[in-house]
Order: sequence, then structure tokens, then C-alpha cells
Amino acid sequence: MCGIAGFRGVEADEGLAERLGRCPFHPSAKVFQGERFGLAGAIAGRVAGRFEIALDGEVYNRVVLRSRLTQLGHTFTTAADWEVVLAAFVEWGAAGFDRLNGPFAVAVRDGATSSITLARDHFGIRSLYLTPSGEGWLFATSIGPIIGSGYHDRRPNERTIYRYLRFGVHEDGPQTFFDGVERVGAGEAVTITDAGVERRPFTAIRAELSEAATQPRAYDASVVREFRSRLTEAVRLRLRTPGPVATALSGGIDSAALTAVVDTLAATDNVVTKAIGAQLNTVSALYPSSPHDERVHVDAVTSSRDFPVSAHSVCPTANDFQSDLADFVRTQEEPLVSSGPYTQYRVLREAAAVGVPAVLEGLGGDETLAGAEAHHLVHVRQVRQTSSLGAVTELARSVDVLARRGRPRLRDRLRGHKEGPVTPLLGERFTARHHHETYSATPDDLRERLLDDIFIGSLPARLRYDDRNARRFGVATRMPLLDKDLVRFEFGLNSEALIKDGTSKRVLRDAVSDVLPASVVRRRDKVGLTTPQAEWLLSLQNDIRDVFVSDTFAKRPYFNQGEVLRTFEGWVKGGGSADAHTIWRLLNLELWLREFFDRHPNPAPV
Repeated sequence: MCGIAGFRGVEADEGLAERLGRCPFHPSAKVFQGERFGLAGAIAGRVAGRFEIALDGEVYNRVVLRSRLTQLGHTFTTAADWEVVLAAFVEWGAAGFDRLNGPFAVAVRDGATSSITLARDHFGIRSLYLTPSGEGWLFATSIGPIIGSGYHDRRPNERTIYRYLRFGVHEDGPQTFFDGVERVGAGEAVTITDAGVERRPFTAIRAELSEAATQPRAYDASVVREFRSRLTEAVRLRLRTPGPVATALSGGIDSAALTAVVDTLAATDNVVTKAIGAQLNTVSALYPSSPHDERVHVDAVTSSRDFPVSAHSVCPTANDFQSDLADFVRTQEEPLVSSGPYTQYRVLREAAAVGVPAVLEGLGGDETLAGAEAHHLVHVRQVRQTSSLGAVTELARSVDVLARRGRPRLRDRLRGHKEGPVTPLLGERFTARHHHETYSATPDDLRERLLDDIFIGSLPARLRYDDRNARRFGVATRMPLLDKDLVRFEFGLNSEALIKDGTSKRVLRDAVSDVLPASVVRRRDKVGLTTPQAEWLLSLQNDIRDVFVSDTFAKRPYFNQGEVLRTFEGWVKGGGSADAHTIWRLLNLELWLREFFDRHPNPAPV
């Protein structure tokens, strides 16, 4: 798995494009560099001397698109995805990207106009970053090559840091933690010319999803059958490559459903059987003796398969986490709201170790099918708008789910309170500069909340850590639950397909109820790909304390060191108002600053 990179309008040395696009997994990456422009990528090509393209990603509907483009007069000399993507761009312009189904980041140079167009897939599964450099621009699928290029001055983005510490959010807009480095948005095309940069959406998918929700289809058996069919096709599309392709199995309903669908397909589809190999590989992270352990559910899924299963697992410990922490922070490139992505870091590392080049993941199910605990609260509030009795009934049937959030937090959420204990931990001047910042999520409209989570509040951050972990270990991740046609279908269903009687993801559970154990289909607790974060931070408290008492930490403008230490000691003793997520954010930010700024000052210009 390798990315793309390049520049336009920069007075560059002859090796800039190659440095920006350097990737250890594909040493033979192609490089096109000319006067004030450059493109680099392992998947790249040139057509008719006019167009160059660099593509990072996969096009699952390439067969259909290729046939249509052939009818329109295009010819193809290879079976590569990049030819299909480039022909779509030549035929329809940036609107051609809307016809692609799959994850992609792409750069196309038109020699006739000297323009470069960048684009990122509908949901932003693949990353792509952009920054000004002198009179020109640099771009890459990772931030590291940009800030290490010698053509960008690295500085922390204080606004992003404040919002991360204060609200626990990031990736909710174009800005990154690096000042001046912005992400190309999901479903966005960016065209760079001598006149500057034009940014515009190439798709109306968010509006289409919102419109579909205005005329919901009643929930019945036919809906369940159609959902199962569409899910099966989404999985099949992602298995049309040589294997072995594994599933990242957490024990939750999303990954369990994908595993079951693959198992069912393997009995009837030779292409699928070829893609998964002689056995169905699953890779799981387990946490013995912890409430986060999923072994019983993972075993229930793997033991109920008809196709032979090779179940791989890792059991990360706090010591493992400590040993990997520096590499984990470096891999992620930006801070995280929790240590949960370390679980996937270990899963993908194990997949690479056992020779699995691609992994199916259930990522996206929470945001598209209302699987997060917060969605139950939004659902109850929405029901309350039309029926107080209905809200009380739904709340009573959801009490076991909501209780896990804790009574005080639940009470605050129901009342719409967002205030937390973070502000006193921040530097006074830093807070004064950014106190006007706000953040809120849709509180009482489930469909709008899901749209917020898909495009702003939740999914972008999860996709970023997935992309970073996948690149770190050279494993391609594929997400059937983010198939755009499947998501469109889901948004055309009424709320009963999502949450009913306290059970989330109802349509998914009903669709796979005949191929999974009831203990997995009907479970109401949720763990997913996370870590025993509080347990681990407590066990590492001496090392964390050393970070917080350090002179380096004291000199940061972002922290009130005295208050941080008091709060940390109170948390260690089981009191105070902070939680493990707050402690993690403080720690993660400091480690990130040390890695990307203290250890690596701005390089001298090349």
C-alpha cells in the first residue's frame, strides 16, 4: 500500500517529487517531474503525452466503468485502475470521480492547461493533504513527507490543539495539527492553476443521503432481504483480488457480519474462494482478564463457520503499549482522542506478519447504522419531540445500554450539557486566545446526527487512524459498510431499521441472524476496537507523571502544569473530575510535540 505526492508552482530541486512520494513498500514508484511540477506514486501513468496521473486506492466498479468508457470511445492498454480513473476524468472532468466506487486519493495533471487536480473519495477513506509553499503547493497522502521536504516550515496549529484539548475533537474541518497543512475534504476536488486553488465538491452525496431520509421506506422483511443482498455485493466487490484477504474480527456485530458473509460467499463463489485462500483468516486483538476482552464472541463467530478458519490473535499488554508508543505516535502523525487505535495498529501488524495483504473491516457501521451509545440518546430525544410516552418507553428499553455511560454523564447528555473539566488544565493565555471556539453535534435528529458523524464528528478521525496504521504495515484495508450504494440504501429506511427497543443496527442484525450465533447478533454491550485505556494509564502512571512534571511540559503554552498534576494525582487516586480520555489527550499531545517539533526542527531549505 503506497500513497501519492507531488507539487505545482514550486521552484524545486530535481529530487523533490521523488522525496515526497518515497515509500518503503513500493521502491519502484513512478515519478513525473518537469518545470515547476511533479507527481509520484506506485500506481501512476501517462496518456497521449498530455495527462499524468498518480492514484492511491482501488476502484471496485472498474469493470462496469471500463465498459461504459469503451462505448464512449476510450481505449485501454492495461487492466490497471489508473487508466479507468483517468479516462473518467477526461470524459467527465472532476464529476467523473463521483462515478467511482472505492477508496482513492488521486492527482491528475493536464499538460494542456498545466493544472493539477486532486480528489479524495466520497467518505475520505484515503488521506490527502495540501499546503502552500512559496508561490506553489505541495501535496501528499501523508503529512511527514510535506513537513520533511525542506519546502514547508512546520508549526503547531494552536486552534486545532485547543479544540482537541477542550472538546476532544479533531478532523472536523480542513485544518490539521500542523499549521498551514490542510486535508483535502471527503468528496472534494481541488484544482491548482497559476490563478490559485479552487476547491469544490465533486459529489452531492451528503445532500442525496439527507434527501433519501425525507421519504423513508417502511421496515419489513423485504428491506432485510435487500439489505443482505446489497451487503453481500459490497463484500464481493472487495474480494475481487488475489488473496489472502482476512477479516479484522473484534467480536462486534459489524466485523462478525462481514466474516459470516465471506463464509457464505466462499461456498458458492470461486472468485471469493480464490481471494481468501484455503482458509478464512481472521485477525483479532484480545485482552484477557479485562472487561474489554472479546474472546468469547470472537470464538463464537469463528467456531460457527462452515469454511475452514485460521484465527490469528494478539494480546497486547500495557508494556507492549509503552514499547510501541513512540512508533504509534509517529505513525499517526497527529494526536488521537483515545488510545483505541492502538488495537487496530496491532491487528494490522499481525496481519502483515502472517502474510495477509488485505483486511476487511467493519469500520463505518457505527456512523451509518447508529451503533454508538450516543445515538441512543439522540434517538430518545427525537422520539420525545412527538411522544413523551414513546420516549419514556424507548429510554426504559435502552437503560442497560445507556447505563454504561454512567449516570452523571447520562444526565448531562440528556440535558444537552457539554462542559467538562478540561479548561482549568489549559494555559491561561492559550485559553484566552481561543475561548470563542465552540463545538456541538446535532442533539435530537438521528439522521442529521449520522450525517454529522459521517462527514465531520466521528468517521473522519477513525478513517485517518485506519489509513495511518494501514500504511505503516503495508496492509490494504477494505470497508464494505462504507460502500456508497449501501449507505444510500440505509438512509432511505426509517428509524426502526436503525434503533428499536434499545437495540442498534437492527437491519444489520436481522440480515445476518441466520448465519451468526444469537449471542453475537443480540448482544447489547459494545466494546469494538479499543484498549483497556484506563487500566493501562494507571499501570504506566510513573512514566506519565515524569512527562507531566518535566520542564518541557512546563514550558508549553498549552498547559497549566500545576493543575494538570493535581488533576492527574486525583485521577490516579480514583477521585476528581477528569477521566482517562482527558489524561490521554494531555499525554498524547505532549508526546506528539516532542516527536514532530522537539526532535525534528525545521530542516534547512534544499
